[in-house]
Amino acid sequence: KEIFPYKYYTLDRLNNGAIGVISQAGLTEDSIWNDEDRESFIHNIDNIPGCRIDEDHFDMWKYASFYCHQDVNILRLGFSEFRKGFKKDFEIDPYNFISISSLANEVFKQRVYYPNGKLYEIGGIVRKFCAQAVYGGRCMTAYNKRWHVKKHVSDFDAVSLYPSAMARLYTVEGKPKVISPQQLNYDFLSKQSAYVVEIEITKVNKHYPFPLIVRKVDGLNLNDDNLAEGETVTMVVDNITLEDLIEFQKIEYRLIRGYYWDGKRNYEIQNVIREIFNKRRQYKKLKNPLQQVYKLIMNSCYGKTIERPHEKEFKYIHKKDLNKYIMKNYNKIVEDIELENSDVHAVKVMSPIDKHFNFSLLGIQVLSMSKRIMNEVMCLAYDIGCHIYYQDTDSMHIECDDIPKLEQAFKDKYGRELINRDNPDDGDLGQFHNDFPKINNHNEVPISIESYFLMKKMYIDKLKDSTGDIDYMIRGKGLTQKSIEYAYRSRFHNDPMLLYKHIYDGNSYTFDLTKGQPCFSMNKNMTVSTLKKFERRIKSRYSEGDVKEYFK
Repeated sequence: KEIFPYKYYTLDRLNNGAIGVISQAGLTEDSIWNDEDRESFIHNIDNIPGCRIDEDHFDMWKYASFYCHQDVNILRLGFSEFRKGFKKDFEIDPYNFISISSLANEVFKQRVYYPNGKLYEIGGIVRKFCAQAVYGGRCMTAYNKRWHVKKHVSDFDAVSLYPSAMARLYTVEGKPKVISPQQLNYDFLSKQSAYVVEIEITKVNKHYPFPLIVRKVDGLNLNDDNLAEGETVTMVVDNITLEDLIEFQKIEYRLIRGYYWDGKRNYEIQNVIREIFNKRRQYKKLKNPLQQVYKLIMNSCYGKTIERPHEKEFKYIHKKDLNKYIMKNYNKIVEDIELENSDVHAVKVMSPIDKHFNFSLLGIQVLSMSKRIMNEVMCLAYDIGCHIYYQDTDSMHIECDDIPKLEQAFKDKYGRELINRDNPDDGDLGQFHNDFPKINNHNEVPISIESYFLMKKMYIDKLKDSTGDIDYMIRGKGLTQKSIEYAYRSRFHNDPMLLYKHIYDGNSYTFDLTKGQPCFSMNKNMTVSTLKKFERRIKSRYSEGDVKEYFK
């Protein structure tokens, strides 16, 4: 993508001759252009016919036209290469699909689902019940507290977590059956190929900093295994999650209701995902961009299996036909939106969901198996005295000194290698590696020498490698990197650690997402507005964690 001075382009300048000053573009108070950005900008001006007016002025319209054409052209070239590679390797044309998830799903339909012939999608009440067993990746700080860590920490990341889960999974043939009251016991269910059940957890006999138990609080998932006196937690889980709750948290529970599958298990999915993983690894070693195609397929293929029904859709009707359409469909119309500068109306209508089916059992089990991969490592780490401070789905922040003993304990317990010591940056399915970004393209993966973990998806790591170079890995949910950068540059002496310390100490901070980059609002009438201010207030309400009391 080319460089573009968004903030410099104002209606006043465009309406008053559209003659821009080269030395002033990209210099608004909240814009952060480096020398490379400015060099690219000037290079473009010199190579666009008629764009440079004189030594310090340029034609703003011609530059904008160049930018828009270049943006679309790069997208076209990229998609053409993507399509060519996909047709060659999968014999499927991406033109026929609207999203990467549907495209990846087609790969698995042709290679896993259709050849079996005995796999069934589910819909209606069965699908709705099973959908309650869909839990996203666990994302939390240890004990749901905020932490300031000054020890050396590694970002211990699972290699291709969802493909790793599929490499340990299977599909189940046949249709689901209702569990009768007489069958509501673990002995019966443990003999089945799969099941999804509602359980009531009455007691938790083992606790962890990163619990497996999920409860809804204000509509959000909260991992918390502390039950008050007489309190119970109800969850809908599949067989993998229930087995883990029993194995790791030693729960006591009551089975309420559910469905089970007693058909054969088919393991072809393991061969297919392994084939795709190995192919991607080959392309990656060759530095062939086609490796990104395979990465997309591996990480997207399970998404369609747990897709929700689309309860509403838009119909686009010309104004002359609107009354006739309303008279015929008045009972399902939700909203009528008149589009700007058009005779077309966007009519939102209720969409029937009785024909929506998905293969949710597989999606549920992919998510559950991915959590098992993390649980095997993280629960063992706690049991042998390792310190983990943060988890986000497929990665954990763990003290570097703890990794060798965790590696040995994992091999002793599970008989598998946790790390690929021959090539730590390129592990196999089911393995882990340090995934901090390299500093200044050095070969060495850095470590964090100081970290603040404020809450989920809000943390900072101060990175350092053996050369002594310093960099930062900064995360802020709902924020842009540019807005965070503007905040610490303008208020905290260009030190991001001071910004996060400010919030860690109990203060709130309001970020403006329009700083450093444009921010747009998509309106109902299909117009786009530029926001002058879009603020988010961040405050950590977690209590402070004490490393000395980690193993409570």
